[in-house]
Amino acid sequence: MTASSERDELRSMVVDRISTGHCREDVVALSHLLLPARWFEEAVRVYAAFAEEFKLLGRGKTIPIAELACSWFEHLGFRADRTRQNLEGYPGLFRELLHPPPWVTVEPEDSQGAISPKRAEELRPLYTYADTPEDAIRLYETHRAEERESRRLLAKAVTKHATVLPVPGDLPAEAERVLVEDLKGKLQLARTLGISTFERVTEAVFGFDEFTPADGAPDLFVWDPSGPSTWFFAEVKGPKDRLRKTQYEWITSNWTYIEGHMMLVSICGSEKTPGRSAPR
Repeated sequence: MTASSERDELRSMVVDRISTGHCREDVVALSHLLLPARWFEEAVRVYAAFAEEFKLLGRGKTIPIAELACSWFEHLGFRADRTRQNLEGYPGLFRELLHPPPWVTVEPEDSQGAISPKRAEELRPLYTYADTPEDAIRLYETHRAEERESRRLLAKAVTKHATVLPVPGDLPAEAERVLVEDLKGKLQLARTLGISTFERVTEAVFGFDEFTPADGAPDLFVWDPSGPSTWFFAEVKGPKDRLRKTQYEWITSNWTYIEGHMMLVSICGSEKTPGRSAPR
């Protein structure tokens, strides 16, 4: 079996087990993925060497096992991200999709009293473009072009009056492409879930506000932009790890919101949890 066909088979095995769990009266039956530790032990060696070369880890720091599991899913062709207790990770993706699109400048008066229907339409959250991503990309590219033209006119005016002022330059073409691709990736996530499912899943992801991930939120969110409704949460456990009370409560209380798209991933076959120590 070739490496490509093996990846396809593993990928299909994962997809077939999405949303096969059940929850009744606080008793949960979850899809459980058992992964051999030898895969992760090899990944640790490769990642540790890379991290040491580029100074990504300090001495004695750890390589999170969830990071390795995230890479494993991406190796199969999925997109995946971790919780990360900061403004990044998959909560960060959901947060940005909840906000107005990047071609709209939010003004202080937008949150002070009533706004016009036209302004409300401009401020609609980015995720609401899930069904019409081409419109969002067109609006964003138009916005970027207008910004470039504004900078060109400013530079021309500055030169004409011989005023020594710093004028922001244009981003390189590659950087512009990255910005557009990043927007496309966010819209693909919204489209994979669909608008109504995105709204329900968001309720599960965040705690009391959109800056705080909910207690017990799973390690990973995994999705496939090429497949409709192919998404799930994953909690990753090492050989001596177990599900905590907050994690169990998150699963049971949010089961309806996440439509049962939950998987437990256990790293098996080693007494030592892969990734727990970095090179010294």
